[in-house]
Amino acid sequence: MKINEQAPLQIKKQLYIQASIHEIWQFFMQINNWPDWIPGVTEARMDKKINAGAGFYWKQRDIVIRSEIAEIEPYQFFSWTDTVLGTKVIHNWCFYPFRSGTLVQAEQSIEGFLTYIYWKGFQRKLLEETHHWLLALQSQKEIGALKVG
Repeated sequence: MKINEQAPLQIKKQLYIQASIHEIWQFFMQINNWPDWIPGVTEARMDKKINAGAGFYWKQRDIVIRSEIAEIEPYQFFSWTDTVLGTKVIHNWCFYPFRSGTLVQAEQSIEGFLTYIYWKGFQRKLLEETHHWLLALQSQKEIGALKVG
């Protein structure tokens, strides 16, 4: 799924991580463990097999978010959508082999009434949070947490 390139808010950030795609993918896809490493995520629950159409929920900064997996290509691409406070959000995470590690790219689009009112605040916050997610994933490699059995 592509982000909505007509949406008022769109961001794209990437970060190189000195770890294999296998390590990063296996770690990232443990949605129930997101609260252990993602700043601001206090709950996450995925009760079904991770497939397109499956739902999961997570809580970030006291907002419960109900998401649906839009597309998944193991070790390459994970996309999900959600509707929060009247905004539609598309999240895409891409994983590319690069040198002896992985280039992780996160992109999002947000559209809806509130995005027009609070555009500047949302844009800055979205960039910051995405950057923090990427740095948190990178730091898991540094502390050895990416070793998945």
